[in-house]
Amino acid sequence: MFYRFETAIRQQDDSVTLPYWDSVLDNQNITDPRHTVIFTDQFLGNGDGIVNSGPFKHWRDINNCPLQRQVSRINHTELPSPGIINMIENDIKVRYVKDVIDHFGKAEQKLTIEGQHNLPHEWIGGTMDILNSSARDPAFILHHAFIDYVWEKFRQKQKRLGENPEFYPPLGKTYETDKYNLTAFHTANRTMDCFPWMENKDGYRSNYVGILYEYEESPKCPNCGKSKYLTCSHELKKMHWYCSDRFCRWRFTHMGLTHNHPRYCRRGWCRVSLCL
Repeated sequence: MFYRFETAIRQQDDSVTLPYWDSVLDNQNITDPRHTVIFTDQFLGNGDGIVNSGPFKHWRDINNCPLQRQVSRINHTELPSPGIINMIENDIKVRYVKDVIDHFGKAEQKLTIEGQHNLPHEWIGGTMDILNSSARDPAFILHHAFIDYVWEKFRQKQKRLGENPEFYPPLGKTYETDKYNLTAFHTANRTMDCFPWMENKDGYRSNYVGILYEYEESPKCPNCGKSKYLTCSHELKKMHWYCSDRFCRWRFTHMGLTHNHPRYCRRGWCRVSLCL
């Protein structure tokens, strides 16, 4: 579906490629993830309330509702876990689809792709946190493109381990207390929603990536994808290197109003609103 979206955009501008937002990088940041460069004027605009900055300022949907965000306003929200995403992509013990799909309400949901997918929706909040409106925030596209990237990394791991990534597994049964029989919508031979010429199992085919599109690797140290917005830093508690953004937010109060402004750290990284 995102390939079709990208194709539609490229009909207007053939230089466009669809980006993804690796939100794990922001969860690894040594400063507050709310200070991510993503929600600044340079990228998606502000993340606090109605979006009134950046390229999507004053954006309204088909119902004339304004684009809203409440980034990290709820205490229990978080971004995808570096450890869990690494497990999905690289742990050789996690090799079957049943190891990474949502188990319909079990405690280990957070360990699945679907469980990690849910987190940025809640973390961004506002328009993104409502099922019927989430796709109206441009962040939706960037987020889901990343989830698709994680899924493809998992499938590449399956190939390396000799597993067939096109195998569509049976999903078992849902709990008797479930209101809907969710597995009925995910059977292999069911007609795919919105694509009546395809069945669900066709979504597991391997002839999409590499033929229709391909992914650029997520930025890694030491060069962090040569991005001016990322720097390679070392967080002692985790004892590994990662790329973090170079933006700090400094606060000031004027006429009773508190303002947050981003500042680009050209020679280091941000910590406690200071460029080091």
